[in-house]
Amino acid sequence: MPDSLDRFFAPRAIAIIGASDDATKIGGRPLRYLRQWGFPGVIYPVNPYRDVVQGLPCFRSVQAIPGTFDHAVIAVPAEAVLDTLEACARKGATGATIFSSGFAEIGEDGRRLQQQLHDLVERLGLTVLGPNCQGFVNVAARAYPTFSSGIERVGVAPGPLAVISQSGVLSAVVYVQARQAGIGVSYWINTGNEVGIDAAAALRFVVRQPEVTTVALALETIRDGDTYAAAMGDARRLGKLVFAVKGGRTSAGAEASLSHTAALLSRDDAYAALFEQTGTARVGTLQELIDAAVLASWLDRRASGPAYRIAGRRLGVLTNSGGASILAADAAISRGLTVPRPSSALAVKLQAVLPRYAVAQNPLDLTGHYITHPELLDHVASAFAASGEVDALLVYLGIIGSLYPLDKIVESFEHLARQRLIPTVVVWQAGDESARRRIAVTGLPMFDDIDRAVAAIAATAWAGRPHRYAVPPGESTPARTIRMRIAAARRRGARLLDPDDARAVLDAYGIATVPGHLCTTPQDTAAATRATGVPVVLKVESPNLAHKTEAGGVRVGVTSPEAAAQAHVEMIEAVSRHHPDIRILGIRLEPMVQGLEMILGLFVDSALGPMITIGMGGLFVEVLGDVTTRRLPLVAGDIEEALTRLRGASLLDGYRGDPPADRPALINTIERWATLAWDLRQDLQEAEINPLVVGPVGKGAVAVDVMMVVRS
Repeated sequence: MPDSLDRFFAPRAIAIIGASDDATKIGGRPLRYLRQWGFPGVIYPVNPYRDVVQGLPCFRSVQAIPGTFDHAVIAVPAEAVLDTLEACARKGATGATIFSSGFAEIGEDGRRLQQQLHDLVERLGLTVLGPNCQGFVNVAARAYPTFSSGIERVGVAPGPLAVISQSGVLSAVVYVQARQAGIGVSYWINTGNEVGIDAAAALRFVVRQPEVTTVALALETIRDGDTYAAAMGDARRLGKLVFAVKGGRTSAGAEASLSHTAALLSRDDAYAALFEQTGTARVGTLQELIDAAVLASWLDRRASGPAYRIAGRRLGVLTNSGGASILAADAAISRGLTVPRPSSALAVKLQAVLPRYAVAQNPLDLTGHYITHPELLDHVASAFAASGEVDALLVYLGIIGSLYPLDKIVESFEHLARQRLIPTVVVWQAGDESARRRIAVTGLPMFDDIDRAVAAIAATAWAGRPHRYAVPPGESTPARTIRMRIAAARRRGARLLDPDDARAVLDAYGIATVPGHLCTTPQDTAAATRATGVPVVLKVESPNLAHKTEAGGVRVGVTSPEAAAQAHVEMIEAVSRHHPDIRILGIRLEPMVQGLEMILGLFVDSALGPMITIGMGGLFVEVLGDVTTRRLPLVAGDIEEALTRLRGASLLDGYRGDPPADRPALINTIERWATLAWDLRQDLQEAEINPLVVGPVGKGAVAVDVMMVVRS
């Protein structure tokens, strides 16, 4: 795929293979749209049974086209797509939009055909959108190779919004509702099965377009986490806001994983980490996606630059109902916004314009006084805006009928809109429709529900917050040597690194491990216990045992040489019963280490890239699943932020007489683990330190046990 998709999305000549004279059919709509909305280039309809299609000369085959074209729209049966694509390439086409279905979405036969299509596209060097897609819209280029009926329903108009989705239906829903809200959509891209252009590549294209300020993503999957992260890096640098809804929150975890943390990690955890760390504002529903994208576009439409965006989480709430004030405050706080109490200086200014029975607070009930004195809205909004104590205003009006001075109420909003004091969102429930329409015309964002408005404000505030883009680091010093060690294990057919090799990897990256002795007989174990001093920990040492505890392969707190010798025999027998074919090297004896148990994991997602997990150890991870996930690479502050997400985080500060844990040592160890994970992302599939024991302040952190799975 080329670095730039500018030529693909702005074709100069388009051939429509499978063109129909019926403008309502899949092969007829793109031809009608291109002509109706003024495509400036040449259009070549192709249909083996017609000489004229929708008033244009039609050609019986691709070869019969007299000129050249750079873009093909393919609307033929799936089994004819490959031959058609080859014919188009011979005529000079560099790009194709493939409407045809019947590929991976239908099962195994379709997957085989799609693989053949993929291989052909690679061989021909074509850029392809689809298959099984509804095409795209580029208003600036007046290019509309799409059969979406949504485009026909609401028309086309330039504007700040771009919409991208794998789903034709969902992308059309977002497009239609945005247009109905008065927002222009400059780019609309339905990627379908993504043999060529995927959502990440489309995102990288649209965020670079100057007319786009807001992007709405309705995603089923992300196939290339690195491209997605790079696209979001572009978005953040260029000041573009990106909102996404992604299904699959309840999908099962990685059932085949060997480590505890990878098994706890659902695919959605990986997506959540990717979205959060790249600055993508993830929302929960399609309606929330539409609302957030529309709100951000509304605000950008009214401003000459990003200065009119919601710059923080502080919300001021103005209502004509005490009950609505409570609901709005609850909604705001549940969405991560704050509703700050006015300072004494602001309270004085508010009280000066409020009736004496109103209380200068936030949320602020304007009382019924507002109905007869609509200018109150301007006075209060001006005071909030001038104070700098809130980042946005939510104005709620309940039912106000024709018996009230609606003209003056509307005029108060018109005046507020003209002043552009502060980003302001209006909720008017059960109000007069004509008055609502007049307010909407002012450009003030208008909702009919408190929760929807607050959700949109929260998403927009989150999307616009300052964000640090992670720059992929270079390879660290030990990587090459360690990679050779892992390659040797792969050649031996090992799935797990030998325990000595795994500990050597940690040592190379400066992660402390517990010294130990490998004992091959009960007598060796008794002697090593005397030499080490009690209590000791015994662990079965094996190159292919992932979970020692479950197999009876761990004894903790052994207090005598005799007990150690007896445990040696019992542990070998227990593990052999669980795994009759396992290779046992002996019993590893280590001094018992005291401290707070943590767990560190590493997992490489085939599409989203390397992830690390950080969790509280013991019961917290086994029963409560108390882990948090971060995608690599990290930026400064990521680890500290991740630790605050753990439910057991307070244990790091000491609990019920326990001393505080050595937090700097823990953070340093996690940083080294992240470096290891990044360096070896092509070599390891997953890995785990379980437990990592963090001592009191000044005593450091040490990896007690480690398991590493070689990437095949």
